[in-house]
Amino acid sequence: MRARLRTRVRRLPARFDHPPEEERAAVDLVIKQMETFANEWPPKA
Repeated sequence: MRARLRTRVRRLPARFDHPPEEERAAVDLVIKQMETFANEWPPKA
């Protein structure tokens, strides 16, 4: 699941004209935030 999310998140910086040299840090930050919030979201029924 993490690999699929990372692939989808990697597309976002290019889509919104984010500088390529900061892409990795941005992707890591988004993944970290998603993992944090995933603990708070209830599972789907």
